[in-house]
Amino acid sequence: MENVTVLWNNTNGTEFERSIPLLWSGKRNVKLGFKNNINILFLNGYNQLGKGYIASLENIGYGVHDVAGIYERYAAKYNQLNRFGDYGKKCFLRWLVIRDFFNKSSFIHYDGDILFNDSPEHLGEALGKYTFVLQGCPAFVSVHDTIWLDKYENALGKFVNDLEGYSAMAWEQRKGWEESFKIKWAGSRYAEVISSDQDLISHLIHTDQLPQTAPDIVKAAVPGVMLIENPLYLFSHHEGMLPLKYTRVNSVDYFNGEKVGFWHIQSYFAHYLSQVYFRKCFLNVPLRVPNLLEPMQKIDKVISTSFRIASRLIRGKSNRIDLYRYFFEENDLSAVFNNAIFWKKVFTK
Repeated sequence: MENVTVLWNNTNGTEFERSIPLLWSGKRNVKLGFKNNINILFLNGYNQLGKGYIASLENIGYGVHDVAGIYERYAAKYNQLNRFGDYGKKCFLRWLVIRDFFNKSSFIHYDGDILFNDSPEHLGEALGKYTFVLQGCPAFVSVHDTIWLDKYENALGKFVNDLEGYSAMAWEQRKGWEESFKIKWAGSRYAEVISSDQDLISHLIHTDQLPQTAPDIVKAAVPGVMLIENPLYLFSHHEGMLPLKYTRVNSVDYFNGEKVGFWHIQSYFAHYLSQVYFRKCFLNVPLRVPNLLEPMQKIDKVISTSFRIASRLIRGKSNRIDLYRYFFEENDLSAVFNNAIFWKKVFTK
């Protein structure tokens, strides 16, 4: 079984590290006693990273690979995906690149913005025997049964041949998604036109077109470990644990004594952390931070927008490496996960 992260780069190694802090994350893994036995596949921009940066990644255990040739073949074949922009197209095609690079070996895929609290080796040993997309989000995907890849490509082919027609058909089959969200980890979809690999995968899991191990089996494989796809909704698949109490012990985070398997610092959560950081460091204002994914009252929107503009004027555009250092080196996440600040009251008083 392989561990893999698929990335792309349009700048140099220094700027890339500010946005996707692979080297920082890898050094943190080493400090925690974890191995960086993860293959990093670059769909483009490998040479722009610089030999020094690549060597630094390899010196701490990563395998770093230029797979532009594989990607470009699929990019030409599926040129209809250009409609979804460079980012969207690469997300759709990364699964086919993984399949070809590893010659259909089983794998666990981690997004590049994942920070580990449990070791990749333990997660791989416990979860690599199953095939599932964690809570409907392709940030964490375990593919033991590699027929998953062929079924995905078959559906992708149908989709690109009739983007609107396939999307309309999938939308008509959306009935019962609320149940699939819970019992299949199929995720959710709110736009009628499929516009991401996550939308497509959600539809395929919901309609039983992709293998998907039952969530109860997955959770039982990692007792004492809490699997969270989106930290802004950390409660949504863990209602039985509420209320939650956050702690950090020896650089590892817990809720109610259960270790957080990893943090997915995806864009909306990174923005959320930046808002908490700015308010605490510059304003010391104990106001609740709204979730941009949820409908907000007008006053919340005004406050959030004002803080975002002010924070950029004072400290520039947020980047992940600053957030990582602040919340995972200098401080913990207790300033985030409490009822006074977090957008939803799900914590102990």
